[in-house]
Amino acid sequence: RFKRSGYAMIRTRDPKSNIIGDGTWDSSLFRYLALRVKADRRKYFVNLKSGSLVPTDIYQHLLPIRTPGQWETVVVPFNMFTLTSNSVIVASQPSMASTSMETVGISLSDRAEGPFCLELAWIKAFNSDRTFGECIRLPYTAEITWNTDFARMDKKN
Repeated sequence: RFKRSGYAMIRTRDPKSNIIGDGTWDSSLFRYLALRVKADRRKYFVNLKSGSLVPTDIYQHLLPIRTPGQWETVVVPFNMFTLTSNSVIVASQPSMASTSMETVGISLSDRAEGPFCLELAWIKAFNSDRTFGECIRLPYTAEITWNTDFARMDKKN
């Protein structure tokens, strides 16, 4: 008999080492992670696995779905992810090893039984016209806008 239910996860493949490097990618050059999704009303998390000595360490952020059942582009700043280990928030929050990202994933973790629906068109890292990675290009203003053309991001590179 099951005592817990309502969990599902997908993620990118584990990186393969090669002659050029270890197969990880460097996200330090980008400020934001963007995901093009169509989801239901269930609770999903975005999961990032970066270089860590503890294999269960995952950086997570709630996937904020604003228009269930419709395609939307969700943007999450890399510095807003929280370190967890075995689904428990780690007390000390070290910075993510953004130069050695291993996998990106999405998990359903509302612990509710039943069907779910999440469609994923793409995942991309990007900067705004005001940022370059962790550096700010222009002085900060209270009004946050970016001229990112999400329609162009929909096109295959």
